[in-house]
Amino acid sequence: MGILWTGNPFVDAGIAAILAATETLKPEEVKDEELRKAAERLEQILLSDQSLGINVEDSFARKELSQVFPNSELVNPSNWKGGPEAVRKKFRNALKADLERALLCLKNNGSSTCLLCGRKAPTEGTVAVRKDKVPMLSGMVNFYSAFTAGVTICGVCAFAIRFLPMSITRTGGTGRLWFLHIQSPEIASEISKTYCWAKFELAKSSNSPLKFYNEWQTAGDAGTVLYVLCELLSRAGYQLRNVCLNPMPTTAYIFSNDLRKPFVTAYSIPNKLLKFLAGLQIKGNHFFDRFRRELLRVPKNLDDKDKKGREAFVRDVSLRMLNREKIIALCLDHGNEAEGKTPSLRGGWVAQGLYLLEVLEMLESKLSIIENLGIKIARDDDSRKYIMQLRKSENLYGLFLDFVKKGLITHDQFYTLLPPNDDLRASEIRDMVLGVIYEWQNCRDRGLEFPEVTKNEVILVEDQIIKRIRQIGERLLGSLPSPERWIARLQTARSPAQIRGVYLRAVRDGAIGFNDFVFLVPLEDRGMLWLLRDYLLAFLFEKTAGNGSLPEEVISFEDREELF
Repeated sequence: MGILWTGNPFVDAGIAAILAATETLKPEEVKDEELRKAAERLEQILLSDQSLGINVEDSFARKELSQVFPNSELVNPSNWKGGPEAVRKKFRNALKADLERALLCLKNNGSSTCLLCGRKAPTEGTVAVRKDKVPMLSGMVNFYSAFTAGVTICGVCAFAIRFLPMSITRTGGTGRLWFLHIQSPEIASEISKTYCWAKFELAKSSNSPLKFYNEWQTAGDAGTVLYVLCELLSRAGYQLRNVCLNPMPTTAYIFSNDLRKPFVTAYSIPNKLLKFLAGLQIKGNHFFDRFRRELLRVPKNLDDKDKKGREAFVRDVSLRMLNREKIIALCLDHGNEAEGKTPSLRGGWVAQGLYLLEVLEMLESKLSIIENLGIKIARDDDSRKYIMQLRKSENLYGLFLDFVKKGLITHDQFYTLLPPNDDLRASEIRDMVLGVIYEWQNCRDRGLEFPEVTKNEVILVEDQIIKRIRQIGERLLGSLPSPERWIARLQTARSPAQIRGVYLRAVRDGAIGFNDFVFLVPLEDRGMLWLLRDYLLAFLFEKTAGNGSLPEEVISFEDREELF
């Protein structure tokens, strides 16, 4: 029986480091020879002068490593009484014992059960461990349950955990220890190889003290996690893209095994976010690089004030992405005309649009309407006026209805953008439209083609509400003696009572029936009354487009609470 992923994050991180050290592709391929080779490489790193602090300014073994394995062979002050060679001997003996137990467990089953992986192991292949050997165990007590000297685990897990430091780096800004738990050797071992083994080897060869890698140009725990994933995709390309497109459960652990203040925080990385990152790179490296640069990177050359603001932005936007929350409002830069700064969309529209589709699961039909509306406004002669209205309007429903009146969107597109019982608010739709406009303008100024995200023809799906609205609207236009005057009254109605009065006038004139009236004026649901009124107005505006007799003002759904 070979090595297998265990599900325990600390053990699996150690297994990933073993794979990286031995250049093995899968845990099952790790046999006796690979374990011995890994042990030899670990000795070379952790017992080097640069690790022990000999002739260098700091001791990795006695300081940084103490947050992972407190009071272990390399940390315990009593071991240092005999000098560095005594410490080296102590560690070699302990590592050799773990290696022998691991080899025994690979060859034989037994009656003992490992607490960490569930493996059945021979009793002589198990070992009792405490917090100094396995992070986050409950304290440094002398005895555990049944008066045992610790928690019993198999030799394979004990050996693998020795390699945990070879999968750990520090987060940007906060400098906290973290590692990625994913049962994908392509990603897990690549992190260990690139940011741990290689960095330690480099420090060793240059006679510099060993340190957990912390040179990310980003900020925060979430920012570091996403920045690393982006870096790996940039480095490894095709192989890692396939993993991200078919992702496994992935969790980032921020932790400290310090005896005084231990803690662990887990950030679950949504599979859809991994797919988004891979999909964005497939769209084009320039889109991918811009996303990473504008949303995750903190340049080194910023002054203190700008750096604090940038770090706050990166922390906020990256945490929102890990939580699958909306980010586009945070990424809008409205510019400053006085300072000559043009508006822009951080990350670019391709990244933002793909994030909406892949991570937030927005319907492509809705995104297509938003994209086309933004392009139409950007190209319009009155674009400046529309942009200011979008940015400053307190009646966005009324503004979108006005867009129907001006032919920028159709009534069914209005309904698709703002359907009943939808999570998206009009302000969020507004932010997306502004994002498209800003991106289109920047592309125009640089002589570039605007990169549309939704190029496929989108067919809007009609439900019973919009069908009923259309039927009622057609009857109104065909039966009312003066449709424009009736529409004007409905448009400027300022209360539910006034809206009902306008509908009753249509019933009296025979334009709609009782069932239509009941549909348009649902009992005890005033919010729906306003929404249905807006949907009906959108249809009527579209059919009477170009008629200058309608008033400009629209009392819309967003005004409902103060007008009740």
